[in-house]
Amino acid sequence: MKFSVISLGCPKNLVDTEYILGKLNACNAKFVSNPEEA
Repeated sequence: MKFSVISLGCPKNLVDTEYILGKLNACNAKFVSNPEEA
């Protein structure tokens, strides 16, 4: 599975984004920087 993240920049959003990234990486999902590739 591929995923991309768009973070809106507020501090709470950044914390939530990092948490979600950790969970997805633990599931062997692949991060891609371009949302169209996800």
